[in-house]
Amino acid sequence: MFRKRVDPETAKYFMEISNLFDNKEIDFEERSTICVNALEEARGKELELATDAVISHTLQVLIEGCELEQLCTFLRNCIDYFPVISMDKNGSHVTEAALKSLTTHLEDETSRAMIEGILNKICKVFFSFTRYVPVRCTVVTIFYACLW
Repeated sequence: MFRKRVDPETAKYFMEISNLFDNKEIDFEERSTICVNALEEARGKELELATDAVISHTLQVLIEGCELEQLCTFLRNCIDYFPVISMDKNGSHVTEAALKSLTTHLEDETSRAMIEGILNKICKVFFSFTRYVPVRCTVVTIFYACLW
């Protein structure tokens, strides 16, 4: 699959965010606002951002610091490319961060339905994407491990 490169303006934006996080001088409220804005900026560019060698690290930090609703929105927006992102050497770290972030919300029963819904969609995409049984079994094992 041919991947588009991240456009220079978007790359600059995410590098500025990375520098802000590296300085560690932002408070919780600012961090939350940055996460919301950055994930909104990522809309439609999830595949390029998640598979970029540098920006994928920033995306991981954003995903780890966002609220459940933004996380699920991000996952829904990249659902069609989730298998490609997951199998990419940079993107796999982004999907791992997203799945781990989902698990932090499992205690809340109202969140659980939203999480199960997004995981079901991800599983369906994986099953339609993969033709190899071992890959399918591994994916299902990973998702169930996230839930319990």
